[in-house]
Amino acid sequence: MIELHTPGFLAENESWKNRLEDMCVSHKIVESNTLSHPFLLRGAEKHEGIAAINRWMDAYELIIKQWCQCRCDKYEFD
Repeated sequence: MIELHTPGFLAENESWKNRLEDMCVSHKIVESNTLSHPFLLRGAEKHEGIAAINRWMDAYELIIKQWCQCRCDKYEFD
């Protein structure tokens, strides 16, 4: 499960929520005004800060798009 912990006042919150929902992955978003900066947890991975979270989401979206892509043209069937 992906956990996103973020201050409730960040402009990026809505974008991150939409991106996680579009990826159709198990996730939990925790908004707390006591946090000074956002961080994302995925298993033992931790990504801190807006730029790091965006980089991780970009890379993960690419993995999911490639994984889910129907590419029958990549294979030869006899």
